[in-house]
Amino acid sequence: MKQKAFTLMELMIVIVIIGILSTVGMVMFGGQAEKAKIAATKMNCKKINKILITEIFACNTESISNFLNHPTTYCPLNSSLNKFTGGNINYKQHDRVSSNAQNAIESWKHSPNFNFKNPYKPTVTAILNAADFEKDIFIGYCQITTLGPKQLLSQVCWEYPCSDSNNRTQTTIGVE
Repeated sequence: MKQKAFTLMELMIVIVIIGILSTVGMVMFGGQAEKAKIAATKMNCKKINKILITEIFACNTESISNFLNHPTTYCPLNSSLNKFTGGNINYKQHDRVSSNAQNAIESWKHSPNFNFKNPYKPTVTAILNAADFEKDIFIGYCQITTLGPKQLLSQVCWEYPCSDSNNRTQTTIGVE
């Protein structure tokens, strides 16, 4: 009886073909992880902005009494704020509603309901109180800062280098 088997040459050819195919596959699909991080960063910031806009709207229509459930940030954030504080309103504080909102955001990001993670650093949250998003260390964060007494500024960088204006964006959110 004759046994049929593969020759060493045939095995080597198969190994070379598998190596070529895996190299082509890695080139074609190698950038997918980076594209997924970019998409996740953009989506995180969009969702965070949408939540903030919805909360501000709910405050201003008197649907809720505290912005982001923060105990010292009363709603609505407009002139009828007097109603929810029993007439004890500090008008200097009212003129700085955006910084009060920013304090509520800082508290919100530590709550168990906040499930947005930075795709570039999965152990940290995706929201940050910072003002300089042109530095590469801020990649993946949705940065919320006070723009004026009644405005918040949302900034995000999703791709290196953050100094390139094509890799980042800003959104202004009116508090009133």
